[in-house]
Amino acid sequence: MKRPKLLAICAVVLAVIVGVAGGMTYAATVFNKAANAHVRIIAGSNIGLYSNSSATNVVSTIEIGDVARGESEDVTFYVKNNGGVSTIISQGASTMPASVGTITLTFDGNTQKTLAPGEISKVVATFRAASGAAAGDVNFTISINYIDATDSTPGPTPTPIPTSTPTPTPTPAPGTVSYSATIQPILNASCVACHGSGGSAGVNLTSYSATMATAGVVAGDAANSLLYKSLTGNGATKMPIGGSLTSEQITAVQNWINQGARNN
Repeated sequence: MKRPKLLAICAVVLAVIVGVAGGMTYAATVFNKAANAHVRIIAGSNIGLYSNSSATNVVSTIEIGDVARGESEDVTFYVKNNGGVSTIISQGASTMPASVGTITLTFDGNTQKTLAPGEISKVVATFRAASGAAAGDVNFTISINYIDATDSTPGPTPTPIPTSTPTPTPTPAPGTVSYSATIQPILNASCVACHGSGGSAGVNLTSYSATMATAGVVAGDAANSLLYKSLTGNGATKMPIGGSLTSEQITAVQNWINQGARNN
């Protein structure tokens, strides 16, 4: 967006701030003295300021008139879009001290206005003198902001791309243990020598079907499975006799049983 350009309005207000005659007391009447005031307008390159609604008389000075303390005065002039694109106009900054008063601009009754090329807007400038303003001349400027409407208009709202919630892919349980890849090799290395076909205590650990049939495996419950209790020595004679599986191997058997003792 371009920075708003400023149309400067240099103003000199001979503020007619009501003065009470000093040094003497009047019985009933207080006399006031008023002075004239004027504003000098400097037109910008894209908009012009005019004194008439048909925008034929260029404004160089706007007479505000007499303004007493605490009172206000409205002055009307017109602004025309002399450019080739639609322009947004609004009140700009003012150098008027707050101790002097305030000045407010409206454009066809609004604080801002969009003018098409060649369009004219009525501007009402309202000056209100501060109740404690000092009498005398006051020099200040006000300004009108104007900017190409095409530079400040947001682009079209993007059309949302329809989204769908993907069906989550089942994630295998952490550390899924395979019977064929992990459990049977452990049994072959440490148990089958004693617990083969026709082995000790009738336990046969040479295959999945034999292990499930003879080793007291309770699928999903390692704590109550004879195979696991025998490896830990907790609730059964510890196996293998005279040795032990590593803690990792015992944990693998425990996890395999708790995971359902599958033939995987």
